[in-house]
Amino acid sequence: MNTVPAYGLDLQARSLCPLYHSSLNSQDCHRFLIGTASTSTENRIHLLEYRDDTKSLECATVWTHNDPISGLWCSPSLTSDSLLAVSGAQKLEIFRLSENLVEEPKCVLALKKAYRHAMWDLDGLQNELKAVQQNVLSTISLDSSKLGKEIVNFAAEGGNIRCATLAPYDPTLCLLSCDEDGLQLVDLRTKKSSPFANTKYCHGFGYTTALDFDRAKPGQFMSSGTDGYVYVHDIRYNTSCTVATVREIKAHEHTINGCLFNPFHGELVLSCSSDQTLKLWDMEQDSEAKCIRRLADYGDSVVGLCWSSTSPWVFAGLSYNGKLLVDTVPNEKKMSILLDEKK
Repeated sequence: MNTVPAYGLDLQARSLCPLYHSSLNSQDCHRFLIGTASTSTENRIHLLEYRDDTKSLECATVWTHNDPISGLWCSPSLTSDSLLAVSGAQKLEIFRLSENLVEEPKCVLALKKAYRHAMWDLDGLQNELKAVQQNVLSTISLDSSKLGKEIVNFAAEGGNIRCATLAPYDPTLCLLSCDEDGLQLVDLRTKKSSPFANTKYCHGFGYTTALDFDRAKPGQFMSSGTDGYVYVHDIRYNTSCTVATVREIKAHEHTINGCLFNPFHGELVLSCSSDQTLKLWDMEQDSEAKCIRRLADYGDSVVGLCWSSTSPWVFAGLSYNGKLLVDTVPNEKKMSILLDEKK
């Protein structure tokens, strides 16, 4: 059995994200942030460091946080101070991370609204943040003159927004899933949406739990749901905006809590589930999807996953009982991808 590095917290946890920071200048060092979700004691954000050369996983520092943490999102910027969005039951806070990561982050904005999902510009711009609250998708200004102001609000008519993701080729386009209308593409410049027909029940009588775009193929995205399936869809721009399902995987036996394309190699896909597993899939074109890594030593529902910010070959998954596992893409698959790129 393949043994992977593990780290266990003493509190429950629901949030995981990669750290983006100017100090990260080595592909052997990978840092991840985990937020605890205790309702009875002080919470913490743990900064964990994984070293690929020694296969070690250790806690580098811990920051205190008063409220249970339901989400963490670090801005993908390496040219300026890193910003971290932290959501809780009643508010969303934006922190500026110090150059010295041992120091506590400084809160630069606190919004007393129950935003449950936040999205940064994928190019690393930090002048605004997209956030979801119930059925409203907001663009929040981080400019000093308009700090904290909701400069754009889009209200979905089809009920609460279950999940959302920004288009990597245009941060003003957001793909989201609503309870009643299914999938739709929203243009935040015009505040108009293009609903995709017949997607309300694309995951059976449950709902869509996660969405992600393939950065290498504009217009192609992935959805996962309570039915345990992962679907890859292709947006078709004809006389109307339509979507076609091009791949499907019965990925898990229970609800899928997250799915992600590899940001550089779209044939690599991560999924995690309440069946207590995280899986790495090889979705090479014109072949059947294969599970090439399966992490099952969690003992609880796997609630978060992410790729490393410094390497396309390292990934991590977090379970509700506070256990983080870090693993790598198999060398055979890694070499196959690199050799194909040289052709």
